[in-house]
Amino acid sequence: MTVIDEKTTDGLAIGGNSKPPPKGKMESFMEFMYDSKQGTVMGRTGISWLQIIAFYIFFYCFLAGFFSSVMVLFLQTLDVHYPARQLKHSKLGVHPGMGFRPHPTDFESSLIWIKTGDRDDQTKARIEYTKGLNDYFEGYNKNYETASNMTLEAGQRPVYVDCSLENPNKPDHTLCKVDLNAFGSCGNNTGYGYNIGQPCVLLKLNRIVNWLPESFDLNDPNTPKELKDWVAAHLSNTTMPTKNQVYVTCDGEDLVDQEKMGQVSLHPPSISASFFPYTNQPFYLSPVVMIQFHNPERGVMIDVVCKAWAKRIERNVNQQLGAVRFSILVDRP
Repeated sequence: MTVIDEKTTDGLAIGGNSKPPPKGKMESFMEFMYDSKQGTVMGRTGISWLQIIAFYIFFYCFLAGFFSSVMVLFLQTLDVHYPARQLKHSKLGVHPGMGFRPHPTDFESSLIWIKTGDRDDQTKARIEYTKGLNDYFEGYNKNYETASNMTLEAGQRPVYVDCSLENPNKPDHTLCKVDLNAFGSCGNNTGYGYNIGQPCVLLKLNRIVNWLPESFDLNDPNTPKELKDWVAAHLSNTTMPTKNQVYVTCDGEDLVDQEKMGQVSLHPPSISASFFPYTNQPFYLSPVVMIQFHNPERGVMIDVVCKAWAKRIERNVNQQLGAVRFSILVDRP
């Protein structure tokens, strides 16, 4: 019997067991993209591709329909006029924040720098502050204008009423009016005091739906002493309501600031509780108080802390809850 020797010569197998040379990367890639022997494209036949495409079409259509159905059901549970979570159940909580206007040109700063000279840059700085207040009040003017042009059909035209001391009881379905002509020396016609170095700063409470203040009574011995002392020191000559108000106080942050702040006045002296609650009413106007600094020491930066006073307001100046901090600097003549 003859024995066939299958030893290799020069690295090649003898006896019919030779392997084809390995394919290059490009050749393997092209064969993966289209294999003419197997009739496949990227490893799948035409029937396989149709099956998987049809599966994903139906799968994603099902996901889109399921998501849309859940979203429609979710939207049915929401009220378009009120947030789903309110007061203590919401991020806003039950303590309104406090803000001020005008904002400084540098938004990272809280310094209101009043330049009293006649140079162009000094005049421009004052104009920017007065423009900031004018822009804020423009929203009030637009509300009044729009309301006056509306028809008198029942429930469509808002009715504004005076909620000042003389009219403490607001009828239902009416809105409190903010009289832009009642700011005295802090009116637009005076340039908000910036031209004469007696600046006015607007103070406001942030809106919280359905929040109601529980007012302090200035005649109540349990009313905080800080509030009563401030009213006695700064508003003794002002006709001051003793209840049903949100009171506002402003003072220097420390004793040095208090000495340098000088005399101040408030227009109006407090915020009527009739402005609340805010229920997302169309044409609602947020109440504001203008504080004027009549004789701050010139050339010195004064840190001021203003607070809102009611039993349901927590005052935390660092978190801007019921309080706000800003600085004023009036240049020397």
